[in-house]
Amino acid sequence: MMNGIRSDYMVERFDHGPEIKYKRKGGIFISKQEIYLLVALVAVIAVISGMIGRYSANKNCRVATRLITRAHRKELEEFNLIRTATARLDSAVWPIHYSIELRPVLEANFPGAFNFTVEGIVKIMLEVRRDVNQIKLYGKNIFLKQETILITHDNSQNGTSIDEYINVKSLEYNIERDIVNFHLNATLKAGQVYELSISFMNGIQETPRGLFRIKYSDHLTGQDKWMLATRFDPIYARLAVPCFDEPKFKSTFQLKVLRMKNARAISNTKVNSTTDSDISDYVWDEFGVSPRMSTNSLGLMVLEASAGCHSDSGEKQEFNVWSRDTIDCKSTLHDAAKILASLEDYLGMPCPVPKIDIVVAPKYPQMNADIWGLIVLPERDTTQQVQNSTIRHQQMKFSLAEKLAHQWFGTLVTTSQWAESWINEALANYLPYLTLQSVEPEWDLVSRFHTHTLYRALHIDSDNSTSVGLNNTMISTASYDALDPLASFKGACILRMLNMILPDAAFQNGIKSYLSTKQYNVTELDDFWSSIENQINETEVKQIFEKNLSVRDFMRPWITNPGYPVLTVTRNHTKNSVLLSQKKFSLSQENSSDTWSIPITYTKKSEGNFADLSPKFWLNEGQVEAERTNITFGETEWVLFNLNHTGFYRTNYDVENWGLLAEDFLQLPATTQAQLMNDAFALARAELLNITVALNLTPKMQKNKNYVTWLAFLDNIKFIKSLIEDTESYEAFQEYLKALILPNYLQLTKFTDSELPQTDVLLRSKLTAWACSLEITDCVNKSLDEFNHWVLIPDAENSTIPIDSDYQDTVICTALRSSTSALRQSNWKFLWDYFRKCHLASDRARVLRNLMCTPEPRLIKMMLDKTFSNETFLQDEELNVLWDSVSFRYHTVDVAFDYVREKWDLIFEKTNGTRNSLQETILTSVTKGLNSELHLRDLLDFQETYAANLSDAAVAAIQDGIDEVRRRTEWRATNLNTITNWLNKDSKQT
Repeated sequence: MMNGIRSDYMVERFDHGPEIKYKRKGGIFISKQEIYLLVALVAVIAVISGMIGRYSANKNCRVATRLITRAHRKELEEFNLIRTATARLDSAVWPIHYSIELRPVLEANFPGAFNFTVEGIVKIMLEVRRDVNQIKLYGKNIFLKQETILITHDNSQNGTSIDEYINVKSLEYNIERDIVNFHLNATLKAGQVYELSISFMNGIQETPRGLFRIKYSDHLTGQDKWMLATRFDPIYARLAVPCFDEPKFKSTFQLKVLRMKNARAISNTKVNSTTDSDISDYVWDEFGVSPRMSTNSLGLMVLEASAGCHSDSGEKQEFNVWSRDTIDCKSTLHDAAKILASLEDYLGMPCPVPKIDIVVAPKYPQMNADIWGLIVLPERDTTQQVQNSTIRHQQMKFSLAEKLAHQWFGTLVTTSQWAESWINEALANYLPYLTLQSVEPEWDLVSRFHTHTLYRALHIDSDNSTSVGLNNTMISTASYDALDPLASFKGACILRMLNMILPDAAFQNGIKSYLSTKQYNVTELDDFWSSIENQINETEVKQIFEKNLSVRDFMRPWITNPGYPVLTVTRNHTKNSVLLSQKKFSLSQENSSDTWSIPITYTKKSEGNFADLSPKFWLNEGQVEAERTNITFGETEWVLFNLNHTGFYRTNYDVENWGLLAEDFLQLPATTQAQLMNDAFALARAELLNITVALNLTPKMQKNKNYVTWLAFLDNIKFIKSLIEDTESYEAFQEYLKALILPNYLQLTKFTDSELPQTDVLLRSKLTAWACSLEITDCVNKSLDEFNHWVLIPDAENSTIPIDSDYQDTVICTALRSSTSALRQSNWKFLWDYFRKCHLASDRARVLRNLMCTPEPRLIKMMLDKTFSNETFLQDEELNVLWDSVSFRYHTVDVAFDYVREKWDLIFEKTNGTRNSLQETILTSVTKGLNSELHLRDLLDFQETYAANLSDAAVAAIQDGIDEVRRRTEWRATNLNTITNWLNKDSKQT
């Protein structure tokens, strides 16, 4: 048990302890002789809560395609400036083992302590590799109890144990780099082992970094409760405990945690013992020693979990699922066991941890947390509604598979540098596509990769403002949350590209070799490439690559270059040749000299061979263009490059070839159709292709039954919709979309889920949402009937939403949008009352984002007022949900933009300081739907008027918004007449 009171943790005068130095000028030292204890502690807690970071990880992770703002890019550039040897800890002192004791306080009545703080003791066994007189480790926003800092050494002589004590002479804080330097009054000798003991105190903040707290509502009483959680990945362990917070410093860990008797503590290993404490209703849990791992793999959860499901004692892998009693944990347990078995089979290695605890948390932020032996799933992803939903259940299984893959990648094997840790996220994203077919044989995993990974990666990485090299995605704390999707999606795409060009099983065998030879160790990215190269013999290398290109040489530009190329293919009938050229693809028409090694696959109409994915030849790095004369084709014969969109690049053609592909569009494979649709619209947005070429592909959608093609079409047509929604052309656009969607919608709604393939079930949900938004009568009437059935249920406001999960958004939004004004307002009131009484986080979020579907400006403004009301029913993360929903609908954007301009002084007053991230959310959301010259002028006026009342994050968000609105406005000015003429002429031929 720890001794001492809170005041002991406050910095004493210089003559009362070790000398303290700061590398940065300024700073305040607080003395208990100078400041009254209570005031000081309140200040400490406030500072801890506010200093953790400018950006909320909750917000940054909530959307997978989150754009990288100027603020993130500035932070990234600053971080790059300090990527030197001095920005890392050297290897003179190496941690062997951590013993960590934590005494967290989440209860206001905890004796002798302040709420939302944690006292701790960390004892680190250190191996000294060369003589040193200082120890450096990381710590951020942690208050050290200085007189307790102690270094001991067992200086045994003649069998007698003699403890040697070494004092700390002074402490030096490098605030910019989070490094604490302990200057010693003696030298630590090479080859010896020492123990460093530190007592500390810090705050338990709500931002999901380090050791943090989550507030949730009891599902029966509505009472607010708290749970404790950790997020140490990538470099947030330093916010919780002083440590060697770099991936290369692998060691073992043992935790001891104080908890309430009615709570449950869960960590990387099993609980070894539970003992009483000297505080009533509290006990100590001591966990077993962990395997060797990095600090970012350490994890802890403390929460009330009344129910549990456990794997049978005879199972080779122990699983435990902890949840509230409202959750069917058996299905989660079943899914986890099957998915893990498929991963073990592919990797040729059993799961490296003896047990896996799955915590189904009532609330949990959307984020990656690579914790060894502990997986956290939000309750919203495991409810019975999710189990009954084709879309959400599939998404949950993929999320679970990614988290299980991290039990090998980032934990068992760990890259020594942050800049290379993207490979762990990439492998965790890609492996489910290679393994889940055995679990779900009916799933179309190829199509899902295109829709959920490839197209997202291409979108995120398509603009200079949103793309960085993969080696820059995981190195900055501020940009990490925004860049993480890029690491995951783009990384998976380039691994897939590599896998497709290698001989059978070479990629899989390379991963097996990588794991078996590097397990429990730190690695370099070159180790991964070498493991794969070793699976390919010299003859195969020459067959695959040109000019002695190696795997690592091939991959290098795809990793280091921001963005990706567009390959332009121009046929020459006279010479019977094809001219190929490459340049960086950029929506903002950025000029770049970057080039890539591009594997070229192709087929033509007379061959129709879409299965041969081995490269026919290469366009190498440094080679801007090349002419190929060995490709023969007829004058009316199309050619198609980048088969199955295996390469991470877009392809453009001469206009005649685009026309030939459009003629045969329905005869092409579904993924090829989607590829052409996606490439054509993206090229048109980048002003590399006339928009009519892309539009000419769309009439074939009326007879198209492919989910992947429809998703590509709908995702891209949303951009056109957003630009013409306020023009006279919108009515013709609506009628055109109705003509495409209606026959497919009516056909699919004839059948039940069990009568349809899974992809058709997914397609039906998408088409239903669009049919209702286009006011197709059948869809609107069915949705209103579903909603009215809910309203008429006795005590409906206290039930879960009794609507099929795949259609809840569509039904609720339609009820608020498509009826008389009086009925819309009545429906809105019902939903608002339901929201206020609802305690299930998933239902609250679903209702909240759809409340903004109302076309009533008064109700929209009332919802926005709730953001800043002192009596609001909205929790912090729900504020992001509310403002995010603003950008989804044209009519809401204008109301919200006017509201923000009118009330920015109030918004700034309510958000300045610890809620700066909400300013960024608000400005990012309201600018997404702006697209006119008037909007641009208003934005520039807003920027000038409120320059003094904008946080750094808000300044960056507003400038990003201005740049994006300017691009959209310019594109609309160039293309609106062309689109209008096409709708009035060419679309009539549909």
